[in-house]
Amino acid sequence: MVAAFWDRQGDREPTYMFQSGPGAPARSDAARSAASTKNMSSNSHNRVLGECLIYLLLGLEMWAAYMPVRNDILLPYSSSADLAQFVDQHHEYRDAIIMGEPDFYMEALPYYLDNPIYFPREHRFGKVVSLTTINQQKLSLAELLATARQVKQSGKPVLIALGHRLFVGR
Repeated sequence: MVAAFWDRQGDREPTYMFQSGPGAPARSDAARSAASTKNMSSNSHNRVLGECLIYLLLGLEMWAAYMPVRNDILLPYSSSADLAQFVDQHHEYRDAIIMGEPDFYMEALPYYLDNPIYFPREHRFGKVVSLTTINQQKLSLAELLATARQVKQSGKPVLIALGHRLFVGR
């Protein structure tokens, strides 16, 4: 909106304070002075209005961006680094197969850890989740544990990382 307003200012024919030559309208000095003052006043007013609108727009954008930028700086968006640190501190999990539920939370883990990742909804190992309708849509805790037991038959320990909120007593 502001850019369109600003751009419209350039659509007008330029008016000059002193026009002379063939085809120039004959005006008295007083008429020329009045037209020139009116035109300069109108352009000045439009310029100030345009600048105020730009500053208002920039201020609103800064206000709207404050919380997302603050949260990006102060809050972690992933716990993958913490999980990798946990695995490194516990020797029994150094070669463990990691299963995550929900599985897409595990996609950042390969940047921090070299352990194999198993996606229980897809029944496969990998590093990237396939978000398709072929995946198992619902996965109960019993099914997750049964899948972990099957994967553990490979001889490596299985570490299950849950990303769901748990409601105790409900």
